[in-house]
Amino acid sequence: MQLVVQSEPNSAKHHNNLGYVLLRKNDIARAVWYFKKAVELDPGMYQPYCNLVVCLSQLPAIDPADAQWVDRALELAPANNYRLYIHAAAVYRRLRNAEPAKQDVWEAKIRNCLDTARLLGCPEAIIRGHTNGLKRIPALGSLENTYPNAAPPSDSALDQVRSLEFGDYYIPPS
Repeated sequence: MQLVVQSEPNSAKHHNNLGYVLLRKNDIARAVWYFKKAVELDPGMYQPYCNLVVCLSQLPAIDPADAQWVDRALELAPANNYRLYIHAAAVYRRLRNAEPAKQDVWEAKIRNCLDTARLLGCPEAIIRGHTNGLKRIPALGSLENTYPNAAPPSDSALDQVRSLEFGDYYIPPS
């Protein structure tokens, strides 16, 4: 794959694909670099943004400036895959912990992602795992449960995010 990128250094698709291979090998830092390069080469291509969200959801620490990648992925990607919203909620959760002054902003974004994931068919157990530590989030539909602001971010919820399949963001070579 590295040779393909070298043969076409201006191909966003090839940079995205190499980043995806590195992501699957758990080489997150290098994958992030290739996804950002793909975005630089083609800012309208949604797949590298989505792959960046997956990477960010697996990093132990996130720079608040990285929120731009999540926001752009949610803006560009087709709204038909709950996995993107679950990964985005995980990133926003970490940002909420990194920037307590903006806690309400991050919690609103988390809430929106979880509500969208629920509407797209995300299993309720995964959604519940992400509500730990949030203020009060009403569930959608007939569910009337709320979740108190008591628990710290759940490691099990983060493990569930890591175990999700990566989704359909890889673009096979043509």
